[in-house]
Amino acid sequence: MSTDTTGPARDRHERTQYRVLFSPHRFWEQHFMAVPPGIDATFSPFDAPELSADDFDLVMPLSLKWARWLYGPGGAAFRAKALVPSTDIMAVCDDKLAFARFLSGNGLGANVPAIGEDLDFPYILKRRVDVWGRYSRLITDAETRARYAPERTGVETFCQEFVPGDREYCSHFLVSDRKIVFARTVEYGFDGGPHIHGHDRPPASRRWVDNSRYYGLFAKILGWMDYEGFCGFDYKILDGEVKIFELNPRICSSLRFAIDPAVSSAMAALAARRPQTLAEVRAS
Repeated sequence: MSTDTTGPARDRHERTQYRVLFSPHRFWEQHFMAVPPGIDATFSPFDAPELSADDFDLVMPLSLKWARWLYGPGGAAFRAKALVPSTDIMAVCDDKLAFARFLSGNGLGANVPAIGEDLDFPYILKRRVDVWGRYSRLITDAETRARYAPERTGVETFCQEFVPGDREYCSHFLVSDRKIVFARTVEYGFDGGPHIHGHDRPPASRRWVDNSRYYGLFAKILGWMDYEGFCGFDYKILDGEVKIFELNPRICSSLRFAIDPAVSSAMAALAARRPQTLAEVRAS
């Protein structure tokens, strides 16, 4: 898989205000009210009867619910204006344990925090399917292990090594026709010791950084999956090695801070594709 994140699409939003349909998302809507983007944004359930795909240049689902809807009845015309992974890929990525096993099975076990039942403290009790670490629990000693024991629900949960460090990263990618056409990485800084991002503590800092030296690893994974669309790898760096927590098969929240170049790259990717008829889209 190649990486191509430069070119005229980077500043196209300065000349054209694209009409973009987003699925509902409180954080994104609040952010756009405070910092209006250089696009004409509409937030709505995709199945709203008053909506027509013809009214939009680009469709961007902000949750898996609406990404999956694009593959169902009534979604074909909207999917023709979207960049989304297949439902099978969504399922693998949405299951954190399945994705970790996928990486390990392809020789990347060193890039996955250890999983098991006899981990040293601290470790994290996770649900296989979760959003924002809502049900993740930091297990620091025997007391917290006993406290959260009732949440250890067999096959639906697993325990994973806690990776130390006060810097965490999300690398956003847009993949089209097996090429990475957009890439940005946000670094989150945390104070106060062990934490779970999104659950028990907001980040103390956030900034865009150049982590392109790791993009080859991520491109390899996306190539194995024949990935298409937006995604975000969450990870830390420990002793120079990437430790991957998850791959979000969707547009991640922090991309709202770089939405204009992301939209421009998506529009360029759609324009570069062979035109499809609506019948072809329905059949794909």
